[in-house]
Amino acid sequence: MLGSKVSVPLPPSLTTVSDQVSVLGLFFYHFSHLLGSYNTFSWECLIT
Repeated sequence: MLGSKVSVPLPPSLTTVSDQVSVLGLFFYHFSHLLGSYNTFSWECLIT
């Protein structure tokens, strides 16, 4: 799953490192947040 995050193409307008970092940070934050509840649920199912 982490590999797919790296392979996501960035818009040509985002040329500065700060913009790329902020975009990747927001994407990773939302991506982790959305999967957070699912991962917790699946891990609880595996543990129990």
